Amino acid sequence: RRQVLRPRAACSGGRTVAVQDETIASSDPQPCSSALGSPPPLWSAMALCWASSLLVAAMAMAQAAAAAESRGGVDGDGLRLRPWLEGLVVGLPGVELLPSRLGLAARIDGGLCRRLTLGAAVVTHAAGSARGLQAEVLLSGLGFSCVVDASAEILGFWSPCAVHVSAGSASLLLGLELAASEEGLPAAGTGARPMNLTCSAKLPLEDLSFAGGSLGCKALSALEGEIRTLLMRYASEACAAAIDLLRPRLVALVESFGAAARPLLHPAQPLPAPRRLPPLAVDLRAELWDAPVGIALRAFFREVLHADDPARLNAVLGYALRDIGLLDEYGALRLPAVIKSWLGSLRLEVPIPGSNGSFVGAATFGGLILANLTSLGLLSFDVPEPQSSHAQGALQPVGAVNLTVRLRLPNGGRASLDPLGQVFNFTESAPLAPIFVSLAGHIQAAGWMGVFSAFDRHGLSTHQLDQMQQVGCSKWIMLEGLPGGPLRLLEVRARLEPHHVVCALPGLGAGALEVELLEAGERLVQAGAQAFGEAALRLVDGFSSGPGRDFVNDHLAEFFVAPHHCPATNFSSGLVEGLEEPLWGLSCASTGLFLLCMLLFLCGRRGLLQNGGARTLAAAAAGPW
Repeated sequence: RRQVLRPRAACSGGRTVAVQDETIASSDPQPCSSALGSPPPLWSAMALCWASSLLVAAMAMAQAAAAAESRGGVDGDGLRLRPWLEGLVVGLPGVELLPSRLGLAARIDGGLCRRLTLGAAVVTHAAGSARGLQAEVLLSGLGFSCVVDASAEILGFWSPCAVHVSAGSASLLLGLELAASEEGLPAAGTGARPMNLTCSAKLPLEDLSFAGGSLGCKALSALEGEIRTLLMRYASEACAAAIDLLRPRLVALVESFGAAARPLLHPAQPLPAPRRLPPLAVDLRAELWDAPVGIALRAFFREVLHADDPARLNAVLGYALRDIGLLDEYGALRLPAVIKSWLGSLRLEVPIPGSNGSFVGAATFGGLILANLTSLGLLSFDVPEPQSSHAQGALQPVGAVNLTVRLRLPNGGRASLDPLGQVFNFTESAPLAPIFVSLAGHIQAAGWMGVFSAFDRHGLSTHQLDQMQQVGCSKWIMLEGLPGGPLRLLEVRARLEPHHVVCALPGLGAGALEVELLEAGERLVQAGAQAFGEAALRLVDGFSSGPGRDFVNDHLAEFFVAPHHCPATNFSSGLVEGLEEPLWGLSCASTGLFLLCMLLFLCGRRGLLQNGGARTLAAAAAGPW
């Protein structure tokens, strides 16, 4: 089926929307399962898709895997997550064990782990409010099978021993408590409610055996109970050590984000427009807006486009866009082939931190659909000052985006990770299949913009209309030498309020591990939106009014100082030298022929009246015609 999403009053979080080229395919609706209220906004869903994809990568790097049998199997482009994890080989680093832990000196020289499994990833608790965010994630069914190269010190000599360790029902519980500041931003200070990270692990071993008859194996076998207890205790200790290492980094990250975001919570002040301009500057208000041409233009917008009536305006806009071929029969925007090609070439690659570029997360843009463009409202335009104009409007478009996300090991399927100061090496049996992410939603957008534009009266009089449509000629029809340039944005305000956003993984069933991770990430993002969503909307406005506006003005200023070529005009003033003489002679001949015909016509008419007038009167008196 092909349909365009429309705004819905009810929650549509259960819908699965897949974007294939220019088609939005919708499955049968399902009831919403979230108990946290409205679905996540668009920026949250984007973060959800990315966070879920990174979470998939983190599961592999943290040796998480699936105990249940895979339902994905081998894909045409690689393995699904579960079989990929089961085929992943992890090389263990060396670790020194103190004699006080076992009663004798021992060490781990290395080892290999295979058959990584993860049974389920469930968000056991997620809540967001004005006070902050609280969440807990349970990873259950963790399993592995490792062969550890160990050594024990016997009488001053190191005796090697191969130790087999396996587990299939381990679990990991992660907790996060992040307070919200008075401004609504995440706060991770050391105040009354600092950021709190928790981690608890359970590692029930299924097998612990020692291969070989060396003295080291015999010594370690005699301490099997102590080793089992040590390994189970080590899981909790490693979890706590990871939290101690991660907490200061997260605190620094949250604090730096708050310092950068805090100035953007309030809109920037508008830039003043220059007051003293050269006499050549065109007065847009007096010569355009208040002049007859401006009055006619406003009448056209009011009487023809019905700018004061949003319903009739959108109807006219829809007819016009369809007539020129910009909208298809379903109301979706037809993107030009050039834009489609450019969007298809967009690619983002991000190295996973701590992997030295050996783990790379990649995202490729697949497709874009924009619909419901005939939903304009609050449209207005004004020229309050000689060189300043203001415009505002609102739009409620529907959009759908298709992305391809993939975790790659570019170094021949080999990678390394240094999470806790220990290097773990990874080798994949086959590449991981890409994840197709489909994102669709409805946005309520509103904006306000003030523009300063100083046109050169002399440049406008010396350039033709076709030249004014050329980008290279823009420099010559605008005033030169103005500080900041002749064209700039004075004020920009924006508000983007997404609704009914759906993020799905087309082609994957409900039992796929990727879908389970996405659902877990969705609950976390929903809670985060409840806690920090309003601040995010304010950040969009603050960024648009300040850094976004300045970014555009800087590029406009660079454009007007750079050299440009203005092509010659194709317009004619009416005199073409090559046709001047032939047309003059033809005009004279035509005029003479016309005068001769008129003279003959008048002479013939005069003779008819003189010679035939009496006969005409007699015939008329004789009776009816």
